[in-house]
Amino acid sequence: MRQLLLLRGAFNLLFGACLLMAPREAALGGYYGVIDGVLGLCLAIALFRSVRGQWVFFVTLLDGVVRLVFGGTILLNPNITSNLFTGAFFTTAVVTVFIALGITGVIYALLRAMQQRREAVAARSYVWPVVAASVCTALFGVGLLLGPAGSGERRIVACVYGVVFGLILLVAGLRSRNAVATA
Repeated sequence: MRQLLLLRGAFNLLFGACLLMAPREAALGGYYGVIDGVLGLCLAIALFRSVRGQWVFFVTLLDGVVRLVFGGTILLNPNITSNLFTGAFFTTAVVTVFIALGITGVIYALLRAMQQRREAVAARSYVWPVVAASVCTALFGVGLLLGPAGSGERRIVACVYGVVFGLILLVAGLRSRNAVATA
């Protein structure tokens, strides 16, 4: 599980850097969604197999599926945002789903934290990355909704999201070794 968190974090950082430097390439978002979706699904499987990680399996599975679907949609139809109607529909779907996914993750993690109040701190150490990643995901949706409408500006929002989300996953991966060692 630790290796998957580190790999997914590094991938998101790399995506953020590539997005900042790459020209307007619609397929880049599609490749990102598919690869990050697959990594998310692998992480969900690892969490399901882990006794302490089973509680977050559903949110991680949902996250992986959403990213895979949006990435696949972009790859299968790279011009999806060029038509006014389909572009508005797709952008609205992305914004809505990412905000809802972020809020769901925060609520789910906070409910879990309330259940674990009486348990050791090491058992609660899995809650903070879920809250941080979920807040980041919700803010990404809000940034797309309220941010500038141009594709260049949205690319910067996605770049910031990739870097911040990647850092959260990297820190969670690095801390997961300590949590396992002390448990």
